[in-house]
Amino acid sequence: MYSEDPEIPMNQEPFNNSNNVSFNNFNNFMNPNEEEPIEENKTVAPRTVHIGNLEHNYKHGYGKNEIATSRYSSISRIPRIIVSQLIRLINVYFIIIIVLSFIDGVSPTGKFTTLGPWLITITISVLREIIEDLKRQKQDEAVNYGTSEVFRNGQFVQTLWKDIRVGDIVKVRNRQYFPADIYIFSTSEPENVCWFESKNLDGETNLKQRQATKETIYLKDNAELLSNFCGLIECNSPTKDLLHLKGSFFFDDNYVILTPKQLLLRGTKLRNTDWINGVVMYTGVDTKLMQNTEKVKEKKSHIEDLTNHFIIFIFFLQILLCGGSAIANGVWSTNNHDVWYLSFTASGIVEGGKSFLTFLVLYNNIIPISFYATIEVVRFFQTCFINNDIEMYHEETDTPALVKTANLNEELGQIEYVFTDKTGTLTQNAMTFKKCSIGGYVYGDNSNTNGNNNNNNNMDDINGGASGSGNEIRSNEMMSLEIPISPTYHTGITNYDLNNNNNNSNNNGNGAGSSSNSNSNYSKPLIPFVDLNDDKLLEDLHAKNEQSRLIEEFFYVLSICHSVIPLQEDGKVSYIATSPDENALVFAAKSFGFEFIHKTTKAVYLKKNGVEDLKFELLNVLDFSSERKRMSVIVKTPTGRIMLYCKGADSVIFDKLAPNQPNADTSITHIQDFGYQGLRTLCVASTQLDERVYQQWSQQYQAACSLTIGLDVPSQLEKDKEIERVAELIETDFQLLGVTGVEDKLQDGVPETIQLLTEAGIKMWMLTGDGQENAINIGYSSGLMNENYEMIIINERTKENAIQELNRHVSEQIILQQENNNDANDSNNNNNNNSNDDDNPITQNEERNKLVLVIDGGTLKFVLDDAVGFTFLRLAKMCDTVICCRVSPHQKSKIVKLVRKTFAPKTLAIGDGANDVMMIQCAHVGIGINGKEGNQAIYAADYSISQFQHLGRLLMVHGHHSYRRMSKLICYIFYKNIVLYFCQFLFAIFSGWSGQTLFETYNLTAYSVVYTLIPLIIYCVMEKDVNERTIYQHPQLYKEGIQHKYFNHFTFLQWIANGFYHGFVAFALVYCTVVKSNPFTNGQTQELYAFGIIVYSCVMLIVTLKLALETHHWTWINHLAMWGSLVVFFIWNVIYATINTTAVGSNVYYAIFHIGESAHYYLLLVFVPTLALWRDFTWKYVYRTFLPDQSHIIQEIQRKNNNNAANSKFKDDLDIKSYRPHNVKRSTSSYSISQEGSNSIPLKNLKNSN
Repeated sequence: MYSEDPEIPMNQEPFNNSNNVSFNNFNNFMNPNEEEPIEENKTVAPRTVHIGNLEHNYKHGYGKNEIATSRYSSISRIPRIIVSQLIRLINVYFIIIIVLSFIDGVSPTGKFTTLGPWLITITISVLREIIEDLKRQKQDEAVNYGTSEVFRNGQFVQTLWKDIRVGDIVKVRNRQYFPADIYIFSTSEPENVCWFESKNLDGETNLKQRQATKETIYLKDNAELLSNFCGLIECNSPTKDLLHLKGSFFFDDNYVILTPKQLLLRGTKLRNTDWINGVVMYTGVDTKLMQNTEKVKEKKSHIEDLTNHFIIFIFFLQILLCGGSAIANGVWSTNNHDVWYLSFTASGIVEGGKSFLTFLVLYNNIIPISFYATIEVVRFFQTCFINNDIEMYHEETDTPALVKTANLNEELGQIEYVFTDKTGTLTQNAMTFKKCSIGGYVYGDNSNTNGNNNNNNNMDDINGGASGSGNEIRSNEMMSLEIPISPTYHTGITNYDLNNNNNNSNNNGNGAGSSSNSNSNYSKPLIPFVDLNDDKLLEDLHAKNEQSRLIEEFFYVLSICHSVIPLQEDGKVSYIATSPDENALVFAAKSFGFEFIHKTTKAVYLKKNGVEDLKFELLNVLDFSSERKRMSVIVKTPTGRIMLYCKGADSVIFDKLAPNQPNADTSITHIQDFGYQGLRTLCVASTQLDERVYQQWSQQYQAACSLTIGLDVPSQLEKDKEIERVAELIETDFQLLGVTGVEDKLQDGVPETIQLLTEAGIKMWMLTGDGQENAINIGYSSGLMNENYEMIIINERTKENAIQELNRHVSEQIILQQENNNDANDSNNNNNNNSNDDDNPITQNEERNKLVLVIDGGTLKFVLDDAVGFTFLRLAKMCDTVICCRVSPHQKSKIVKLVRKTFAPKTLAIGDGANDVMMIQCAHVGIGINGKEGNQAIYAADYSISQFQHLGRLLMVHGHHSYRRMSKLICYIFYKNIVLYFCQFLFAIFSGWSGQTLFETYNLTAYSVVYTLIPLIIYCVMEKDVNERTIYQHPQLYKEGIQHKYFNHFTFLQWIANGFYHGFVAFALVYCTVVKSNPFTNGQTQELYAFGIIVYSCVMLIVTLKLALETHHWTWINHLAMWGSLVVFFIWNVIYATINTTAVGSNVYYAIFHIGESAHYYLLLVFVPTLALWRDFTWKYVYRTFLPDQSHIIQEIQRKNNNNAANSKFKDDLDIKSYRPHNVKRSTSSYSISQEGSNSIPLKNLKNSN
């Protein structure tokens, strides 16, 4: 549960939030205005914390600071683990069998026949759990025995974490972890603020800020003041709600209301602050971290669920066999009750009843005793293959793939729907400032035309002429759009001199309207995260006109309105941003001479053009939230103006603009242009506030912020809503300054991976919070769709319209499908007498127009909440791709749940940030990408990878092989036991249904745990139906998993029926051949166990050769395990036959040597397996030759190609579809998101329902 951090000393907590922690509360903690409701925890009893009087705290019995994530103590570990194993249902079953086997007169086998294998499997399980728990205990000790400085006896002394108590005053230094939940008294910073890092708590790498109350700032680091300080805190009892802190702080005749803004949580680390002092409020299990530590609901694979049903079926089959045998025993006993040498003492009914228990013991291993142990071993090797796959290792970040839920390995081979995030998943989340629109003019484009002319593409068609509000797209029209692509990507930045105010261009005071001069003397330094290559922007910036004022104001907003934290080290300023977007925007302002230098709670400091120092008095900060979709700051400029600077989503900013904005329509066009070029957009606005209006509003705002949050008053959430309401009052009458265009580059290999998955039969859904234009562009560039796709766009603002449009599109598609089916039937009838022109049976699919559905979060709000969802899914199922834009994290999870519930397919969700956690946890399989938005997704996921392109290999190679191997394992393990124990059943017919065992005890014991176990494990570890290259060439192989070809009810019953058939052949042939013959030279016939050895030998050969028939990929390990198991069997029986002692209960003394003298034995070893497997071999031959499916054809192609390659004449002379990445056409100009492709993308066949 804890990960080591090389930066921290031993006395600090290397806490790593593993996947047994609930994340929803953490997300609310870091983003308190998220739409997810926060549960209100009722306070059972208030907590009273005495400061300076620890004896009172001891009396309250508050918990220690010692934690224990291990399940058991050192004393109880082994007994409790053993008990936990014994109470498992399958172990209860075998315990009953073992008990019965020790009852004289009941067990027909030895006492250890079942006990021995069971002890081996239970020991493996117990040892594994002990090792896991010891690891957790070791991690706990590493934390509990860390140290922190605690104020004791007038000084700070190093104290073990486990000895810290509620009420202790603790000092935490820079880069140290907080040992408990601490209320801040004072910090080393002048304004009593501190910063902390929460990545080990929630995965976020950005710094957060906390500030102590002004009443305790005087304490500082003064030992005398701390010694004399006494106080009392009354607060709520421990709760998992991270926003829930109610109470009061009484000290020195002062009264302070407690808020979460003064609370530092255990698991976070102090950063950029020398030290903080505070009082411990919650310790150990009472901390919010431990309160939120809970085991995530375990996921089970489809194969595992189906196997449980099969086990129940086999159990009832066993009961049926036992019942039938018991009834037959009762009948036989009644009919032969007078036979004197049988000595019956009870009636036939009683004898039959007693024999039921005998047969239960005799047939007990029809349910394999080593079943779960075998599965665990195979999954272990599968996990090792994934974790150590060099093809899934990302060298740049030193990140391999990681399996966190091994029991879903086989689920990777059955995925039908993939739900993917966009930013950081399909894209790199490496933001670059590429373009901006200021005052109606676009910068960063060579044309430098104003907004009335489209800069990059003919957007007027799709934007409806950019008239009106610009928010609507003309509906029900078929349009075509060509987006040109520049062949190069500019990685450098043209140098400009910000300090040179001389301009060789002739702007004549016309500002933005003047022509551009490529020989401008302005130069700017190379700045990371910025690639705006336009000298016109600098010319206009220094033109001293209205446009230059707008540009200057634009960059003031970018350099001031943000949550970036500057770090000054070695005289250099570096930034820690909450998101890559903010990082790019701050660097963009810096690159044009507006450098963000320092920030306090009272002011923001800039350096303009590298010379002029500016101080903006920070009056208020109105934080960003997913509901507000904007951030605002109110500052007093160096000239004394009170300005409100705001940046946010266009859907919000445009609603708050002042009337008669001159550049609003033009900016809307630019927003759509930027979106279609794959750029992320934000609107930048400002407004000047009248001082009297501001003062009146400020009083309301301060009143909202000062609402008392005590034990008996509304929650912090309600207070935040009131603050938001007041903030809305001042955020009005904006002047639109411009729009930013930030590029997020596409990851390597994304188009090829998506095409591979699509050809494999997997449906791709992209769920993103970005705008529609950007989402569509990413859809093209990533290969989710191309120019051949017909696009259906649904953007509705009322429920009635949403229902109407969904029903209309569903009806249209049903009619089209019926027409296509009729045309296809007519075509087939016309071609019945023609020769077959299709040489490839795999690719005989009618070409049709592919569909992509684009729907926004506003429409989904109506769709996901009631029965309309079925109509939405009906339309979505008709489409090849679905793109959901402007969706919230909650909507993402509801979409996944809706698909799971309605279609019942196997789903996979992949993402990289906290907003993807709910979606990842809702899907059957969750994949976390090690991106730049922290580790939340990885913590919550079942698997983690570093790049989206690795998803292809994870599913197509590891998923495909894991599914086939696990399917074969489960079917085979039941099959082989049926073969053996059906022989026992048949023998009962000829033994008077007495329950006499046919096989010797030790051979019975070794059958499941030695002879057949090792070959099966090796098979499931090494088996490959085709090699990796062939899988990539023919991704349609993956559809076998989607269709559950190798593991379903019919397939399982086939294996079981085959087991009965093989068991019948093995017994019947041997019985008919041996029972009345005289094979020995001394004239003696076969005795019981000699007959049993012959049958057993035939069974061993049958099941081993059956496994060989199923093997496609042979290695020396397979040969060694498979044939070696037979050798071990014969050697053991030879050795065992020489033992003539009752110490080991030998019943087969010299038996193998007797039967070895007979030619019958050797003939039976040849003919019995041959006859038994003749049906299998014949069926495989007929099936592959005359009724081949696509896997058979592909295997033959691989074999032929391998032979040709061995002869240095490699060629692919069979006409079958192979995987060759197409030239996926991508849009936009010089952006990596377009990579290399065609020069344009026609967006034809565009359907819009707006």
